Amino acid sequence: MPTALIDARVKSLRAKQDSIRELFDRVDVDIEAKDDIFDSISDRFETVEETRDDFHRSYDQAPEAEVTDSLYENYVRAVGRLARELHVLETEAVYLDLYQHQSTGHRSPQLEHAAEVCEELKRVFDVDPMVIPVIRNGYAFDPIDEELPSTGGKELNYALILPREGDDRRYDPFLAHEMAHALLDEHPRLRSRFRREVNERDETVSRDGEFGKTWTSWFEEFFCDICGLLAYGPAYYCAVVRRLSRYGSFEFERGEDGDPHPPDALRVDVIRELAEREFPNLADCIRDDAIAYDRHLDALETEKPPDYDTYDDDDLVRFLLDEVPDVIDHDLDALISDIEDGVDPADRPERQHRLEANREWVPSYPPQNGG
Repeated sequence: MPTALIDARVKSLRAKQDSIRELFDRVDVDIEAKDDIFDSISDRFETVEETRDDFHRSYDQAPEAEVTDSLYENYVRAVGRLARELHVLETEAVYLDLYQHQSTGHRSPQLEHAAEVCEELKRVFDVDPMVIPVIRNGYAFDPIDEELPSTGGKELNYALILPREGDDRRYDPFLAHEMAHALLDEHPRLRSRFRREVNERDETVSRDGEFGKTWTSWFEEFFCDICGLLAYGPAYYCAVVRRLSRYGSFEFERGEDGDPHPPDALRVDVIRELAEREFPNLADCIRDDAIAYDRHLDALETEKPPDYDTYDDDDLVRFLLDEVPDVIDHDLDALISDIEDGVDPADRPERQHRLEANREWVPSYPPQNGG
């Protein structure tokens, strides 16, 4: 049979679809647009069968004709599109499988806590992605249904990757940074405006366009850092400084996804400036960490790349600090007021997890029951 090789692949893809659907129906997770996703897959299979039938009709009449080869190519192409969609779902299934396993074991309290924090952050940011927490290898927020036609190309479901070092809730502020990756999808105009700002600066600073490309790629991480600080206040600064106190603080690095990340030192500078502006009355609670981080950078000064200062651009930092807080929903003023007033987190359910994190970091915020 002339389509035997491709037919075998289609059979394998059907088995994959059945396995993925069984998992989706079994796990205790309400996947966004699940029915639409699988309806789209069924439509893909129908298209595959139609292109196969078209080829065979032509092959039976004129096996050597050019149109027959073209119809065979259509069949192969349709199977390829189907395989790509199923690959996206297969990745989603990996996270669901991992979540199902971890949520029934000794890791379940960490996952439950992360899910509760995410629900609080969804209300703060006024965003509602489906979040599947799993413990793997650090903090990340992976879209797991990107580029699916059934979702209109929108990212609806995310895997929240958590570290393996245990359930240390002092570092909950990183969840706000990760959630902000989904929030950025709601602000395409801000990204476009920033790109225009970068292009204007690029004409002044760079001859080869590298400055502009680099800063454009950095925007998302800076956006998420600013959102993290606006959601958590001092706790975000304190947590980030500890996480980013490492060798290579001046390096222009790449994340696990391959995307360029801004240097740690520049990230800390940006959130420090925002912290000093947004809650000056609590400046003492970050001062010791700020001094310690400056000493850390002084010790690594010889490792600073020669073009680092070129990329430390005041105009672009000013844009970030002025514009991002104006376009996102947050309750930083209320959070700071609660910290300054010593409010018991239990009395503020809408901010409870974030106040509890600040209680870990802010010396002037009295502990529960006064001791």
